[in-house]
Amino acid sequence: MRKAAFGMAVLALALPALSAAAAPQRPSVEALRSAIFAPDGDSVSPGAAPDGADWKSSCTVTTDCGPYNHAVSCTSASGDCKSGTNASGVPFVKCDGVRTTCGLCHVSLGCYYGGQVIQCTGSTWNDCEITDPTCSIQCGSTAVGCQMCP
Repeated sequence: MRKAAFGMAVLALALPALSAAAAPQRPSVEALRSAIFAPDGDSVSPGAAPDGADWKSSCTVTTDCGPYNHAVSCTSASGDCKSGTNASGVPFVKCDGVRTTCGLCHVSLGCYYGGQVIQCTGSTWNDCEITDPTCSIQCGSTAVGCQMCP
């Protein structure tokens, strides 16, 4: 019985030490960067790139210009990308100071009868619409219709 009590006491004392040793500590981001950029054990500052290299952050931005217009996008190697709308409400993208806005909308429609194709270009980026999917379209104040409508 004494041996059993002694064994229990040793186990009670050893168990916390064993569980603490079993749980490894997670390395910090700085330690991981140092291990990647200085594998031979040299210390490296956490934000520094390896010798002979520079950090670059590139970006690409795209904006939708509506159902009857194409999207516009741009890419920057220096990480200078923005998108928004100008004072007139026209969507744009801007990379490295160069702005590209949505162009004029354009819509075309194959007429239901006769194989005719009608089309028009709007006066803004978003004033085009198909008013009747079998027969007519409108761009700004200009309405265009098929010669034969159902």
